[in-house]
Amino acid sequence: MALGQNDGVSQLRSRLTQIAGIVVSFQLIGLAVAYVYSNYFGRATFADAYLFRSADSSPLALGATSAPILGDHHFGDFQWPLSTTKDLGRGGYYGSAQFFFYVVRDFPAAIGLLVSLALSVVCVLIAVKSLSRELSSAEAFAGTTLLFLVTQPVLLAFDRGQIHLLMVAMMILGFSLQSPESSKRERQLGAIFVGVAVSMKLVPAFFLLFFLRKHHRDRLLPGLCGFVAALLLPAAFVRSGIGSLLSVVGLQQFKKNDLTDNLYSSGSYFENTKAFNHSFKALIGVLHQHTAFVNDFLLLCFRHYSLVAAALVVSFSWIIVSKKLTDAQSLVVCAILSSRLMPISSGYTLVVFLIPVFLILADHVEERQKSNRFCVFICALTMMPAQVRFGWLPFNPNTYTYSSLLGPAISLLFLTVMLLKALLPARCQMGKVSFGARRLSPRARGSTISQRYLN
Repeated sequence: MALGQNDGVSQLRSRLTQIAGIVVSFQLIGLAVAYVYSNYFGRATFADAYLFRSADSSPLALGATSAPILGDHHFGDFQWPLSTTKDLGRGGYYGSAQFFFYVVRDFPAAIGLLVSLALSVVCVLIAVKSLSRELSSAEAFAGTTLLFLVTQPVLLAFDRGQIHLLMVAMMILGFSLQSPESSKRERQLGAIFVGVAVSMKLVPAFFLLFFLRKHHRDRLLPGLCGFVAALLLPAAFVRSGIGSLLSVVGLQQFKKNDLTDNLYSSGSYFENTKAFNHSFKALIGVLHQHTAFVNDFLLLCFRHYSLVAAALVVSFSWIIVSKKLTDAQSLVVCAILSSRLMPISSGYTLVVFLIPVFLILADHVEERQKSNRFCVFICALTMMPAQVRFGWLPFNPNTYTYSSLLGPAISLLFLTVMLLKALLPARCQMGKVSFGARRLSPRARGSTISQRYLN
């Protein structure tokens, strides 16, 4: 018995090493490219080539400007929702994010930021320990560091002070409790964590579709209950998000507006942040600018991207529940749709690709190892930093970079492969169609008939 347990622990350590090796390798490649591009050739500052920008001051509520929190750094994406909650009585983002900012609104910004980051790390540490219960605390910490704390999307989310990090950390924890070793109560609690986390920004709602899969349907109701409860709870004391629906029926009036209300639908903001955009719309823009093929069609898609996004949702979201996809493949589809569909998708949104990576740690089925390694490879590749301007030209935030091409193109290719896998018969997939002479010979047909109907 002890020998079998030792073999299991060895296999788990080997799997953790392989997964961490794949993820870290692509991160180091991106880091090296950014370093050479910025420091060797002087085409950009390292911050521009690897993160976002050094001067990260953010517009706050009532037209104020953020103040530095640590040295000269502002952590602007944290100070904006904190200021709207404090000065306008509105919550940052939606659901549980609104509740979080409401709770920390009267604390110094540095304290609220520290609480957010600490909760994120704690959630991931618990998740790793839950997924790999046989590992020591030191091994769990090492796995957390390699798979989470050294990836560029996570570092960017830290750098911006983005609540997106806490959202994904809670989802990692929630999905880690879906492992076969977890009890029914733990799996339901995990689904609630996922629902509460999704309520923060709504766009990752695709992850709730995961609970429509055959072996996870008993967790759909707890997940939806957590999602709805987290959305409705802040409605009592904030005016944004679900609370803003009250203004439609005249029960609430917005007396003060935030400068960033329409930021993500702004054409000028899209143009000014092209270098940091990882969305499918950015991919269309790259193809339109750098190719002459079907240029009019690409321009039409770019101008009417909302219709393109709707078509992508209809075309691909249903395959999340396809029984022909593994759980890991389904979660990669969730990650792609959650991070690429918005017209402006910053690099920190790619943190969602760590969710299937962590789930694969708990998959002990040998037959799925090859498929799992492919999913890890796709996730690692699509998260690789590539914030280098086309042609190795000097960096400009108003121009596209390779990150706008490589990541979205790989994601779209993966979606297409999964769509074909879900639609085609099993014998037609992966080159399994057989047209051998024996299959078509009369003797072979006779043998098949006798075996099927006469035995």
